Amino acid sequence: MNDFNVLVLGGDHIGPEVATAGVQVLKHTANYANINVTLEEGLIGGASWNKHGTYCTDDVLRKVSKANATLVGAVGGPEWDDK
Repeated sequence: MNDFNVLVLGGDHIGPEVATAGVQVLKHTANYANINVTLEEGLIGGASWNKHGTYCTDDVLRKVSKANATLVGAVGGPEWDDK
């Protein structure tokens, strides 16, 4: 069985909902193909800005560099245009 680490960055606005749907498809497909997928989550975009004051933390960048793949939801909105 193959093992893959996937980082899920939901983003903001509708991004988390889209990422959740993508994760459901990923899990179903991985199960069908007999692939073990480990999921880890992080914040990016406005969600990260609201919590950390930055659009992407160094911790998320480290996680991206270690992951086999990164699933990113939509990011951005007018409330962060002047940030």
